Amino acid sequence: MESTERDKILQVLLSRVEPYAREEGFNATVIPELVFYRRSKQVDASIVFSAPCIVVILQGHRSLKWGDDELFCDSERYMLASVTGLPVRISFPNVSPETPYVALRLQLDLQTIRQILLDHDLAFSPLKPVSMRGITAGEATVELLRALRRLIDLLEHPADIPALYGGVKYEIIYRLLTSELGGHLREMAITGTRGNRIAKAVDWIRRNYRQPLKVEELASEVGMGISTLYHHFHEVTAMSPLQYQKMLRLTEARRLMLEEDFDAGAAAFHVGYESQSQFTREYRRLFGTPPLRDIKALLKR
Repeated sequence: MESTERDKILQVLLSRVEPYAREEGFNATVIPELVFYRRSKQVDASIVFSAPCIVVILQGHRSLKWGDDELFCDSERYMLASVTGLPVRISFPNVSPETPYVALRLQLDLQTIRQILLDHDLAFSPLKPVSMRGITAGEATVELLRALRRLIDLLEHPADIPALYGGVKYEIIYRLLTSELGGHLREMAITGTRGNRIAKAVDWIRRNYRQPLKVEELASEVGMGISTLYHHFHEVTAMSPLQYQKMLRLTEARRLMLEEDFDAGAAAFHVGYESQSQFTREYRRLFGTPPLRDIKALLKR
């Protein structure tokens, strides 16, 4: 019965979102945290960086790969990202102009999450243990979809948004916190938890990725022992700290060559490489071809 009702709500959501999601890629709305996404063409998997959000697929499915992990999502399971800055490869299998991928993305406000945890005494209540992965998936329940329908309804009445959006957002986050992923989201939001400390470690590397990585300094920064840091960093990001730094460097070097006309040597130096041969070797390993050939291919698309 619930599955049938969920399917009906998904169809309603799709019909209401489609008029706002006519452009390929991201479609902004009058609610800054709410974005619709459409993909009707097959494209090579691109690397994007995560931010705290949920993505609910209304039609189609998508595959995500980061580090040693892979996640497949469709309309039955929403995606939850709780860490900022994870480099993720996203692909959209079997899309076409007739059956495009359509999804909504709602940015999550960690301050609101913390407030709801306190308001409803959820901060330290026993919740089902879950993986600490920075990106995971949970069941798109009828209750969550109903709340999202109320959110979409607000787009038809923009004058009501200042008065009503806060309450609708509150309900959506409450549904997430009381779902199977509630413990996961709480772990990332509360200061001092393992997940929150690793989120701080990720942010520290993002701010200092051009510099040589000193794991002792990073461990001290987040109040963890070195072995504990390595274990939990991989648990959240599916990478080691060094692998994560490498992904940041190579992705930024690619952007510099593609968007700012850097040559390979200048890009390598700018992101912190001292050896161009090492840069070329690691770039080929990540993107499949050497820098010059890769950029030429991208510019021809």
